[in-house]
Amino acid sequence: MTTNRKPDEAQSKPWYKEFWCWFVFAPPILVVPMGLGLVYTAVTNQDPLVIDDHYDTGRATYRNFERELVAYEMGLSARVQVPREGGELQLVLQGKNGEARPDRLNLTLEPRTGADDVTAELELGSDGVYRGQVRAVPNRRYLHLEPVDAGWRITGELDATQMHAEMEPRRDMIPNVQRAADLEY
Repeated sequence: MTTNRKPDEAQSKPWYKEFWCWFVFAPPILVVPMGLGLVYTAVTNQDPLVIDDHYDTGRATYRNFERELVAYEMGLSARVQVPREGGELQLVLQGKNGEARPDRLNLTLEPRTGADDVTAELELGSDGVYRGQVRAVPNRRYLHLEPVDAGWRITGELDATQMHAEMEPRRDMIPNVQRAADLEY
């Protein structure tokens, strides 16, 4: 038997043993599962919704501070007692005049992630203390207090270890009010 092959002719390898085959096909093969994984992550971990007073103008986003300004002008502040295990929440509202005391208030306890808001509707008692029921409140919370008609708003923070929090309008965020407050001292 004689072979018709020349000695300098290279032997051909199967396609799957060729370097250039894997060099060309490996990136698309790896990118498809990674892309599907990113799509899954994006769908299951959606961004929380913003509940503050924001509005868009062109590409910029601005925050509306009118309700904080109204609360600042009314001299509103509050002290709230929040039971961490759930139960009766108590709030004392103070202001320059008695008009600032509506019969009902809404209190929102918002976590940092915005995923598990706790809301409580508070009613004014005969002793001047607002009371309402709230479920268990774990972790740190941002507090937003406003009347039912949403005419003003005061805010505060409740740390993970606290049961009491002070609430007041954020003067540092209201234009021109911070400068006026600095001049008073």
